[in-house]
Amino acid sequence: MLDRVDEFEEFDRRVHYALTVSSAELNEVERNAAADADDIALDLP
Repeated sequence: MLDRVDEFEEFDRRVHYALTVSSAELNEVERNAAADADDIALDLP
């Protein structure tokens, strides 16, 4: 991803890149937090 940022000025990681993490990659605490993530209000630009 960093190469794309350097090579293409119009590349926006929030628009052009999707972060994917499977539940198998998470520990128990992280899985529980992810299950409740929809309940957290974020103020993003």
